[in-house]
Amino acid sequence: MVENILSGESLRKIVESDYLSLLKDMTLYPNDQELTGFSPLVGSQYYKSDTRLIVFGRAVDGWRNSWQPKSPVEDSLLKIFKVPEADKSAGCEMNWILRNRNDWLNAKNGTQNKFYNYRFSSFWCGTREVLKILEKDHVLNESEWPSRLVWSNIYKISPKRGNPQDKLRSLQIPHCIKILQKEIQYLMPRNILFITGGWGRQILESIGIKSETLTNKIVQYTGRYNGAKVVVAIRPERQKRSRWVNEVVSAFKELDNHA
Repeated sequence: MVENILSGESLRKIVESDYLSLLKDMTLYPNDQELTGFSPLVGSQYYKSDTRLIVFGRAVDGWRNSWQPKSPVEDSLLKIFKVPEADKSAGCEMNWILRNRNDWLNAKNGTQNKFYNYRFSSFWCGTREVLKILEKDHVLNESEWPSRLVWSNIYKISPKRGNPQDKLRSLQIPHCIKILQKEIQYLMPRNILFITGGWGRQILESIGIKSETLTNKIVQYTGRYNGAKVVVAIRPERQKRSRWVNEVVSAFKELDNHA
């Protein structure tokens, strides 16, 4: 049935022990704030896409299920790996983007702020435009584009709201390195876009994606990893979208020219 649900479940089996180790370390987190966790979401058409793009963010700012740091790790693991029934039924883990936007469009006036519309997100609008250009031989329509990529984050644990601060990031770095390596090895991407800027530089350098210097440019550095082209870019907020998209796409094309 559902090619990506099966592949997502298979990937989770591979990284499950790393997540368990990560969650055990989270019990040492000296803060009683609720945490939330993330595992990669694989689009149902990802493996059929010539582009085979993974887009990495820094960390989620609010997500599906939260728990206390000292909660039983097995319970927390189930919350991290849970895929909503609506997305399982649709056959695509990335269906949440369109499902949430449809909820927003269908909401009555005055209640839209309860729902999520990706068109208000610079991250997702920029990603969509990059994918659209890279998939030059395939016409992407509104109901299809999320299914043709994978979304992940370099940091897997965040507060219930907001980004992880220094202590929470440092606790998880060793585990995030291992998980990132396994994600890329299993998913076999052809293109990897890290929309992370300087965040996670230690993680990327630990797996061999090294930069000479961080710059103020949109694309901070490029390289290759496990056969894939890698572009590391700053966040698209407060950037002119067309410029951000063009520089990211140009960086991928430049890597093609030096293959």
